[in-house]
Amino acid sequence: MFLRELESRSGIVSKLAACIRDSRHPAYVDHTIEELLTQCVFQICLGYEDADDCDHLRNDPAFLAATAKHPGSDAALGSQPTMTRLENSVTRKDLVRLGYALVDLFLDSYAKPPPAIVIDMDPSAVHCHGMQQLALFNDYEDEYCLMPFHVYDGLTGKLITTVIRPGRTPTAGEILTILKHIVSKIRSRFPKTVLIFRSSARPSIRLCA
Repeated sequence: MFLRELESRSGIVSKLAACIRDSRHPAYVDHTIEELLTQCVFQICLGYEDADDCDHLRNDPAFLAATAKHPGSDAALGSQPTMTRLENSVTRKDLVRLGYALVDLFLDSYAKPPPAIVIDMDPSAVHCHGMQQLALFNDYEDEYCLMPFHVYDGLTGKLITTVIRPGRTPTAGEILTILKHIVSKIRSRFPKTVLIFRSSARPSIRLCA
């Protein structure tokens, strides 16, 4: 119920759902993208991160209520196959839109332009089990993993965006590409805010903003 109240006030899931293009035939749709994404996010927040968990929780009264369905009268939530189809249907363009939407949510969190933002970028290893897409063996981690970028504001701890990427160590070019998009977004809203870039990846680049 706490998650439902948080979503009703922030609209985070609905804004992210709008970034995913729905190519399904309307005649065969039982669950909207927003309903499925809400179910997925709430399950992950409560520790149920696998699509298999959907089959066990799709009729759970608490989850039905949290996703605005009435227990006992409304249809069940999405099943494992339905959730897996959603995960596999997300395109590269959808992911780009999701990344930009996260930056917009970060900027929307400010009532007025902040004096400074520290763009704190850190690639973090996520160990993989099974044949996951983009999983690569990383010598430093001594494990197959993904290595997504997590970008936070170093002053407030707020998430700026996150970018999924293969399990290899990022290059300076990759970091600059993402950084340029973030800076452009921030500058369009807060042209006078001082921007400071910080990264544990130690690329051979300099940035003054």
